[in-house]
Amino acid sequence: MWGKSRYLTMAIAFLAILALFAVPTTARTTLTTIQPGDTVFVYETGLNMAALSPDGINLPTKFVKFSNDNPDHTVSGGGVEVSEIPCDSPGVLSINSEPAYSNSIWYAWNVNYNDPGGKTGHVNSSDYISIRDPDAALDVVLANSHIDSVNGKSVSRNTPISFKITSTYVSSYYRVNSTAFGQVDVQVTTPDGGKIGIFGANSVNMQGTNLTSSVLYTTGIDLSNVQAGQYTAKAVWTNTMPWYNQAADSNIVTFQILSKALTITSNKETTVSGNDFTVSLTGESNHLYYVYITGSSSAGYPQILTGQVSVDTSPGTVTAIKAFVSDEAGASGTLAGVTTDASGTRAVEFSTDAVTDDQRFTVKVIDSADNSKYDSVDIEIGKGTVTVTMGGTGVFYIGEVITLQGTSSSGGTVYLFLTGPNLNSNGVRLDDGVTKVVDGNASTFKAVTVDADDTWKYKWDTSSLQTTLDPGTYTVYAVDAPQGRDALSNHAYQTASIVIRTGLITIDTIPNTIANGDNLVISGIASGNPLDVYVWIFGKNYRSMYNPVAVKDDMSYSYKIDNIDLFDGQYYVIVQHPMAGGSGVIGADNSGNACSGTGCYGMIGNNASYNLGLVKLSGLQASDAATALKTALDSSYIDDTYAWTTFMIGTPFISIDHVADHRIGDTLYISGTTNLAVGDQLLITVTSLAFTPTTKSQAGGFSASSGSTRVVAGSTSLNQFNISFATAGYKPDEYSITVEGIVSNAISTSTFNMVEQPPTTIPTTVPPTTIPTAPPTPAPTTLPPTTLPPTTTEAASPGFDAVIALCGMVGVAYLVLRRQD
Repeated sequence: MWGKSRYLTMAIAFLAILALFAVPTTARTTLTTIQPGDTVFVYETGLNMAALSPDGINLPTKFVKFSNDNPDHTVSGGGVEVSEIPCDSPGVLSINSEPAYSNSIWYAWNVNYNDPGGKTGHVNSSDYISIRDPDAALDVVLANSHIDSVNGKSVSRNTPISFKITSTYVSSYYRVNSTAFGQVDVQVTTPDGGKIGIFGANSVNMQGTNLTSSVLYTTGIDLSNVQAGQYTAKAVWTNTMPWYNQAADSNIVTFQILSKALTITSNKETTVSGNDFTVSLTGESNHLYYVYITGSSSAGYPQILTGQVSVDTSPGTVTAIKAFVSDEAGASGTLAGVTTDASGTRAVEFSTDAVTDDQRFTVKVIDSADNSKYDSVDIEIGKGTVTVTMGGTGVFYIGEVITLQGTSSSGGTVYLFLTGPNLNSNGVRLDDGVTKVVDGNASTFKAVTVDADDTWKYKWDTSSLQTTLDPGTYTVYAVDAPQGRDALSNHAYQTASIVIRTGLITIDTIPNTIANGDNLVISGIASGNPLDVYVWIFGKNYRSMYNPVAVKDDMSYSYKIDNIDLFDGQYYVIVQHPMAGGSGVIGADNSGNACSGTGCYGMIGNNASYNLGLVKLSGLQASDAATALKTALDSSYIDDTYAWTTFMIGTPFISIDHVADHRIGDTLYISGTTNLAVGDQLLITVTSLAFTPTTKSQAGGFSASSGSTRVVAGSTSLNQFNISFATAGYKPDEYSITVEGIVSNAISTSTFNMVEQPPTTIPTTVPPTTIPTAPPTPAPTTLPPTTLPPTTTEAASPGFDAVIALCGMVGVAYLVLRRQD
């Protein structure tokens, strides 16, 4: 008995200690008279700070925030002022706006006070306040538990709710002797947008709610007759608060009130066999409901997945459900007891497979305590579809990576297999080409996961097959279950036809003759997805053998020799394709070592029968070495293939086509042929050969033009070039043409003549001759007869008419001489 008393005494003492923490450490005597250590709030004004005088004489003139809340400047981390709030007047403080460093300690400061110990300067370390933001948080919870939030959830009309208001600091420090409190209104916004403070069938008044404790709950709110729909709510400060319309209100909570007491919905209206679906029920919180499925058949029902939270499929529950709903319920696996969560909701997942019937099913929910409360939803189950397509034309080479893709609405996996000439008739596993598929055994198929959007993709690397497929036509199957070709009648599937060919290699055209100093590019296409092809070049005392060249994603390859410096003559090029084997078996020495330098052999192998034709290529003349290599590659024991060509190395040359004489003003065309490479740049110069000295007053007689052009491919074994020049301003003369390679030493010259244009005959227009008209003869006048003296006859002298005739002759002579000039 003594022991029990002892424990009781200890419990009372513990509760007393808790009570000390439940009330403010320093109570305000009034709301505006502040004591040292009190907590005040942002937007409080006219606070009496007389009790915080540093020396009991000088009132504080401001409040100061120190680093680390420590005014002692003699220790590390203290004594550094970081912010301040001036007083309205000595001893009166107003916090009109949110200061820097809210929710921290501030010290009363006065310039006339000096700490006798020299540690804190103008403050006393015990004269401080705590400044905090007004705090209020809101939640909506079940009225019968207060611990289950329904924020963001749905509740039925028969589920009472309460609002939970949390305010740690305002509830604790904004009060005087438990008579004055912080106060909020809980404001609810209805589905129609109205704002109310009285809510529920029982008219719970949430206006002017006093924050009497750090956490409090409103009276339970009866939702039985409220409007269904979406609601929001928040706690707002009342106008009795100093920070009304200034401090932040609480957070906003959201909840939905359902119109029915019990509802069930499905995430899908229709689905296909192999896919899951989920139903969601909403009713009372923490309540037991029965869920089951019905249909027109007695077998092939969707099944409730086991192991779901609060979903009971035990035999006892199944028996109880069957007894409760009579013969309506189906077999085991289609019934479950489902307990809702705090918000009155619960999801139940069903699975389907290939044996699920194609029909409409009904999922029902019924209240375990009242069979008049129930709801149902329909779900249509059908066979799914599977599709398969492939990129390209459907024709591929062994070694290529073939992209297979498609869709599947019939389960989360597609199963791939292959059929074709002399393969197992039921199919072989796609990714190895050997394993025979076994119905129902997924490991014998290539399984590919279907993504959430019902699509799938698989890259089929034909170079990794455990066998080499012969050229021919094959069929790829995509199925919704691991079933071969002979067992597809009840499954969704699709096929794709594919043509397999052996690898192929080509060499792009190389000029018949290549000039020394140019670059040689050996390029082409290698189908079948080889990593590398191998380039061999044989010429006079020249061997460049087994050069690996990477093949790009577009199947192209390119091998380049810069600035050729080889002896003139014929050269042989062979490009070897390793085919499905992955690497060339041609090109190692007779010990199996990789080919290098001149130690290359035509053919090797571990099997003695492969050694037919073994020969050291570096020991043969160029043409014989090329022939020996081709013979080895042609062997039936080797799957490698090849392409070959030849070219000539020659001294660089340029030939200029004949240029006929040109007249000044004509366009001068210069063309020719060369063995320089396509793209090489040529410099063309046209120069007058006249060097006749001229006087200072004469124009120069020398003309020239120059330009550059590039070599282009020709229609014959030689390449071509051409350029044109305008000749306006040229002088009549003989001209020299020089064409030379800019990066090679090839050069060629030619000449032609430039002559004047022929004179142009301009017809002369002779003006018409005007014949003077004789004036009219006047009528004779009768005069009196006159007596004349006798006339003496003398020789006639030149007169004015003769002078005129002479001047005309001189003028005609002048015109004739001028025209001849």
